[in-house]
Amino acid sequence: MRRTRKAGLPLALAGALVAGSTLYGVPVAHAASGTLSLDYRCDYPLLGLQDVRVQMTVDNIPDNPKVNEEIKGLPITAKATIPAATVEGLRTINAAKLTGFATAEAVVTQPGFPAPNIAPRVGFDPPTVDIPTSGDFTINTKGTSPSLSFTKAGWGEINVGNLTLRVTPLDASGQQTSLGQLNVKCYQKPGQKNSLVQFYVDDGTTPQPPKPAPTTLQAAQPPVEYGRPTYQPNVHKYDLTYTCDFPILGPSDEKGILKVRAEVDFPDKVKVNDYAPRIKIVSTNVLGANAVDALTQVSAVKLTKTTAYARADMTVPQYASPVKATVALPVPDTDIPQDYPSPPMTINATGQAPALVFTKAGSASMSIGNIDLETTPVQADGTPTQLGNVKAPCVKDPADQISKIDFEITDGGGPAPDTQAPTVPANVKVEAGAPASSSLKVSWDASTDKPDAGASGVGGYLVFRDGQQVADVKDGTSYTDSGLQAETEYKYGVVAYDKAGNKSEQSSPVSGKTGPGSTTPPTSGAFELSGSSSLKAANGKVALAGSVSGTVDAGGNVSADLKLKPATGTFSILGFLPVTADIAFAPQGRTTGTLSGGTLSTTTKTVVKVSSVKLFGIQIGGGSTCQTGSAATIPLRSTDFTVAGGGTLTGTYTLPALQGCGVLTPLLSAFVAGPGNTVTLRATPAK
Repeated sequence: MRRTRKAGLPLALAGALVAGSTLYGVPVAHAASGTLSLDYRCDYPLLGLQDVRVQMTVDNIPDNPKVNEEIKGLPITAKATIPAATVEGLRTINAAKLTGFATAEAVVTQPGFPAPNIAPRVGFDPPTVDIPTSGDFTINTKGTSPSLSFTKAGWGEINVGNLTLRVTPLDASGQQTSLGQLNVKCYQKPGQKNSLVQFYVDDGTTPQPPKPAPTTLQAAQPPVEYGRPTYQPNVHKYDLTYTCDFPILGPSDEKGILKVRAEVDFPDKVKVNDYAPRIKIVSTNVLGANAVDALTQVSAVKLTKTTAYARADMTVPQYASPVKATVALPVPDTDIPQDYPSPPMTINATGQAPALVFTKAGSASMSIGNIDLETTPVQADGTPTQLGNVKAPCVKDPADQISKIDFEITDGGGPAPDTQAPTVPANVKVEAGAPASSSLKVSWDASTDKPDAGASGVGGYLVFRDGQQVADVKDGTSYTDSGLQAETEYKYGVVAYDKAGNKSEQSSPVSGKTGPGSTTPPTSGAFELSGSSSLKAANGKVALAGSVSGTVDAGGNVSADLKLKPATGTFSILGFLPVTADIAFAPQGRTTGTLSGGTLSTTTKTVVKVSSVKLFGIQIGGGSTCQTGSAATIPLRSTDFTVAGGGTLTGTYTLPALQGCGVLTPLLSAFVAGPGNTVTLRATPAK
């Protein structure tokens, strides 16, 4: 039987991930080693499809494990080779280091029920890897697989599939680059043999059949193949002035002046999901006479190993903030004039940025910023001067002419993107709600979106109470704000937004006041609870039991203490793996809501604790620190509720991700957390 599983592991690049993820279920008998090399194409944001080669090695692979024999963790090492093209792209976005994690995909064919294909933690060695300025580089990783066992005799096999990386590029200071964390899907190139190992599980009685031929997993391919159109030259020319801080010029007021004639070749329009052309830059730089004179005074006759690093900001629709970029402009060795008095000298620099891919249409721009110069002045005999390697930051004159290139990213000829906000909601009113002592009704006139053909349409309204958002209304033009204090004044404002994400200004504040509260003492009640909750991701149920006691005031406001007993849930992971989990509930504050007629609406917030998770009776996770990372918000509603007789409550909720569950936390969370969970509870008056 063949099954595919995805799981998390702390990354480097493809290599480690694959190695780790594939070795679950590999047995321990006569030790051997397995090695596999695979080529991938990784789809990076902005950089497009980039190659990576991964070589993995697993030691102590057993030839013939025994049925029900525990298989200890196996040592895993992997090496990922990152090509020069990817290095160029990462360096362009100011990346100097890499760290992160990933998920891996593998297929395990095994006798009996498949063992869980859980990716082991295979991390960088060391944890953060330096990116060279150019050329290929290698990332080494290591880790250990978990322990498993098999329940039936037969041949098994492990195949390696695709990868998903979450890589965080860091700049030289260790801070995230402007792209933040990158989610990168890596697709295995077709036509490769991806069987890592075959093994036989022995029960001591069944005759061993001949070893079958290795199989090849057909991995999914990229959903989009980016186009490579031909662009005509489109040169933008700028004359810029920089002030450079050369260490050889003495006092800080004697700075070097650098005049730059920049020519940038880039089109006025590019298309979504096509590679834009490489950004070509030709720069003619004139270094001032004072800097030249200072160089000659230290016997410098030539500038060598010179590079100008041009800084730029790129504003594109797919990112909320400008993308910080750097383009290296190599300079050929240049003779320094030896005339007296020293004349200015010309330095020519040419470079290009990699071809980029834009995935969202709209207006975009590139702005030329400051320049950093690095050079090594040498003497007549070719040896460096006493200055060694010189680094000079050059700041662009703020009074300079415009140095920005505007361009459009198109989606193939459709209407222009909607960048205009809807009109401000008008005629906002605040009236008494029901009950008047604890609710207010806010209403307004409908807004209109951009009237031309490019309008995306009004998407909804955000309602603010005293400056804080309290509602997102997607249908209609009114909202009833409940659970308020009696005889209290509140101020409301409304913001309209369209389907493109543009927001209007907030309407002028309008005040409303709740009515007086009742002097009638609240009604109290206590109920026994019984029912169950179905977890969608885990494909199973948890039986629920507990109690609730609370009060309902004259205005219909409910306040209660909810207590749920610890429970054991039974689930079927992937539809066939039997898992049990011991669960406890830690409510965060009181349960609140309203009762109007027979309709009871409540909200409960609770942290869910998981003390034990077992697969085939073997504990694989949980513990005293294993719980949801935040409280789950559980809304419940009943249409037949009375304080005297109780009623049936139902609801749907999202379970937050787990944390603190040990090495398998990402896997356990993937199989438990998520939306679409349901709950049904019967409240019966306590005896």
